[in-house]
Amino acid sequence: MCSLKNRSKALKENHTSIDNSSETIIASPSPKIALKIIPEKGRGIVATETILEGEIFERAPVIFCPANEYTFLGKTILDNYMYTWGKELEDLAVALGYGSLYNHSYHPNALYIKHIDDFIVEFVAQRKIEKGEEITINYGNASPSKKPVWFNAV
Repeated sequence: MCSLKNRSKALKENHTSIDNSSETIIASPSPKIALKIIPEKGRGIVATETILEGEIFERAPVIFCPANEYTFLGKTILDNYMYTWGKELEDLAVALGYGSLYNHSYHPNALYIKHIDDFIVEFVAQRKIEKGEEITINYGNASPSKKPVWFNAV
């Protein structure tokens, strides 16, 4: 289990700066993405401008949830928005920003990278994503993973 003291220490010691100014930015919402209603899916994330292959377009902090709390959270709507977390994937986390709102695809145009010790999820374009295009990830994250998901994938 990760204590608050250890979490704070990890954030202070292991952060990765995404800004060259005198203040370190750990995470920031991106101007290149926006929330939109996607037909037949509901909410989803779209590119508001072109995103290049390999570009990190969102760096989302997460709210950590130790495994012993899943008994409670697993009965809530948050169960549909959680990432497995921890070195052994024994814990869970909810990504802030748009991080928990990307729709699933077996042919995604983006992937996510979990920085466990930093409590951050990075989202990276797997190919060029055009302005207005929906950004999707594979919930199994092992493209081209066909691991079944808990809903009917559109």
